Amino acid sequence: MKGKIHKTICLILCIIFLSSTVVFAKEEISVTNHIETGVINIELDEYQRSDTGELVPWEDKDKILPGDEISKIPRIINKGYDCYIRAKLNLSSDAISDNYYGLSKDWVLCKDGYLYYTKVLKYGEYTDIFQGIKIPTDFSQDFEEETFQLIIDVDAIQIQNFIPNYDAEHPWGDVKIERCIQDGSYNIQNLATSNPKSFEIQYDKASKKLIKNADDIFENIPVLFPGDTYSDTLELENTSSNRVKLYFNTYSEGSKLLDGIQLKIVLKTDSSEKTIYNGNLNSTKLAERFLLTEIKGKEQQKLEYTISMSKEFNNEYTLLNDSVRWIFSSEEILPDKPKNEDEGSNVETDNQDVAVKLPDEIPQLGDMARADIALLTMIISGTMLIILLIKSKSNKTKKVGDNYEES
Repeated sequence: MKGKIHKTICLILCIIFLSSTVVFAKEEISVTNHIETGVINIELDEYQRSDTGELVPWEDKDKILPGDEISKIPRIINKGYDCYIRAKLNLSSDAISDNYYGLSKDWVLCKDGYLYYTKVLKYGEYTDIFQGIKIPTDFSQDFEEETFQLIIDVDAIQIQNFIPNYDAEHPWGDVKIERCIQDGSYNIQNLATSNPKSFEIQYDKASKKLIKNADDIFENIPVLFPGDTYSDTLELENTSSNRVKLYFNTYSEGSKLLDGIQLKIVLKTDSSEKTIYNGNLNSTKLAERFLLTEIKGKEQQKLEYTISMSKEFNNEYTLLNDSVRWIFSSEEILPDKPKNEDEGSNVETDNQDVAVKLPDEIPQLGDMARADIALLTMIISGTMLIILLIKSKSNKTKKVGDNYEES
């Protein structure tokens, strides 16, 4: 008889334990958002025309004579993202200065001594500064046997968040030019998405689950450059007739790139606008799950997110990439069943689903007090279950021992 009672108690405790476990199941989805920075990199090559007109690599000349036209073609090739470029020609002798021929009209000489290319040099494109140097016919014999050198310095700067002023004394202002620290070939992506996508997270009435239409909601955001700011929108929709609580948190491994990116999240409804977060993209504040919003039945809301990169970032931040997971979890709030003294029947909602009032002992997602009660119930149930199993095993051992002694 005692064995049957023990088994019955064990079965009840197992049901309580498993029921408590189900309460903590959270319906969630996540999107992994990728972020990347670009690079500005140019290359200077020098060519010349052979006697047959073929373009060949430049070779130094042993001798030059008055009236000579020396074919020398400095070519700038863009190996990074679209940029502005400039060049400074440093000739070791004034005797042949300003005697360049074939200089494109797209180059302008400004007050600071630089030649500025007034067009945007796109990825993979090149431009020639000039086609050659002409030695004056009245070249003075005082320069005989003298060696001449032409040193060409070229610079490039991003086109994002920057507008040159070619009428100013310094068209690029006081910007500091740094050497590119990246070598090799790059996978250059488009800076703008031709067909931007719309993003949506929906609480589905039928499945009682969250549904997403994309795996990366940063997909419309191109590679970042210093000073960049981009915004996008995530649609939040509840297709059920009941209210739904939507929770949010993030996860990332952390990097200097994510530490340097700022994030702003604004929740927009038909009647209000609220800033949910404004700070570092990699903040620990976002790692803890919090209530993002509560969406009424058949309602839509918008989550506008803006990321920005500091204009102070230098070349150490070129060609970096990382990702951050955005995790959304939901809780549907079922309506209380009205009391009906005559029939005591359930009340149907407008979608014909039967609404059942949850007992107070069952915790709701996000209700920490009730969650603690459920957790305590699990611990007590599990402990009692273990004690009963040990006691049952002990009784069996004793009985077997008694039988052995009697035999």
